[in-house]
Amino acid sequence: MPVAAIGFDLGETLLTYAETPLDWTAHYSDALRAVGKKIGAQLTPADLSEGARVLSLYNTRRNPRRNEVSCGKIFEEIFAAWRRPAADSLEQAAEAFFGFFQQRMAAYPESPGTLAGLRTRDVRVGVLTDVPYGMPRTFVQRDLAGAKLDRLVDVLLTSRDVGWRKPEVAGFHSLAVALGVKPEELWFVGNEEKDIAGARAAGATAVLIDRSGSLAPAWGQHHTIRNLREILPLV
Repeated sequence: MPVAAIGFDLGETLLTYAETPLDWTAHYSDALRAVGKKIGAQLTPADLSEGARVLSLYNTRRNPRRNEVSCGKIFEEIFAAWRRPAADSLEQAAEAFFGFFQQRMAAYPESPGTLAGLRTRDVRVGVLTDVPYGMPRTFVQRDLAGAKLDRLVDVLLTSRDVGWRKPEVAGFHSLAVALGVKPEELWFVGNEEKDIAGARAAGATAVLIDRSGSLAPAWGQHHTIRNLREILPLV
């Protein structure tokens, strides 16, 4: 089938978050202190410990899940553990918490040119990304705009939008529908096994981006690339 559209994962595929690990556990206390400062609360060591306990329950790097939850639910549990009213502070808490981790976001150098090159080939471009801790869509949009990629992306879907995380096929099928193509006309580029497994299960062509330069893992991908620019000759 001809390539009608290409979907991309976001973190460590189109964008990178320098010095921010995929597992945020080590930074829970600092991020929660930022939340406390934002809402005007002096958090105790016990508060920080309780907040970290709740966050760890929703850490998909340690406790994988298929369904998605909202950050509102997570922070309601944190505020309950802190014995603080949550109704007027959830939005501020999310802003402080996710803002803490977004400080070092940058696009990979080849990302803008690759997306622009696909558009000149009449290939539609989409993004399907799992968000951490039920992060709202607005933060993803902010990252795309900050990286100057927003105008190069036709469709953005997050795990919050579809209600499921990769490798569930629902997100990939939703991406194909939103892009106006059949799943078999869709290619998907990602850096993790769940990207490859989900794309294959959905009937799409799976492309692994592996910048390590080492022997790429054999996850059943149809293609392996070392740099996003390598996708252009393939289509």
